[in-house]
Amino acid sequence: LLIPRKTGEYKIPVESFCYYDIGKKNYVQIPAPDISIKVQRGTESGAATVTGVSKEDVRMLGKDIRYIKTNSFTTTSSQAVNFLSPAFFMLQAFPFAAMILILIARRKQIQRQSNVVLMRRRKADSVARRRLKTARKFLNASDKQKFLDEMFRALWGFASDKLAVQVADLTREKIREELTARNVNEEIIQSFGETVDACEYARFAPADDAHQLDDIYEKGIKVITAMDKAVQ
Repeated sequence: LLIPRKTGEYKIPVESFCYYDIGKKNYVQIPAPDISIKVQRGTESGAATVTGVSKEDVRMLGKDIRYIKTNSFTTTSSQAVNFLSPAFFMLQAFPFAAMILILIARRKQIQRQSNVVLMRRRKADSVARRRLKTARKFLNASDKQKFLDEMFRALWGFASDKLAVQVADLTREKIREELTARNVNEEIIQSFGETVDACEYARFAPADDAHQLDDIYEKGIKVITAMDKAVQ
């Protein structure tokens, strides 16, 4: 690294190249020309032309070059840490405060989810009865397919809301498992399955049987009422 201190022309001596000549059986030395360097004044305002400068006197040449310190030295912090300051105690308490806030937020989230499940259970009967009322309109209009579709929505929707199980995860086995876990009478569980079976059978039956559809409607009302009373 070359650091020019002042302008002028300088020559850098180059060591000669020495090798062993096998033919001459002797060492041969080839002199090398000196390297000429011409130093001109810099154009930057921060550049300095200094003469007779020792490294102790150098503060800044240009912008970023300082002598490397080779002697031992010690460093001191410009700001000592005060372990009794309010800022220090605040930083120490911050992780605990953040953890408490996270726990409170998580508890509120669980509480909100519980409230949603509770509201679904409370409204399960009223929602099912509205669907049954709609199903009755389709039955009176002799629209078999729409009647059966609405009956399925009433039965499966009621089971989903009352048992707090998503419709996508709802199966007959899941319904039986949930009702059994709640100590619901086996007769009610069987009646629910029979009503669903009757809906599926009527959907693919070749002919419309008004009496059969009326029977499905009445069974749907009874089983929904019984399940609503049994599951609290």
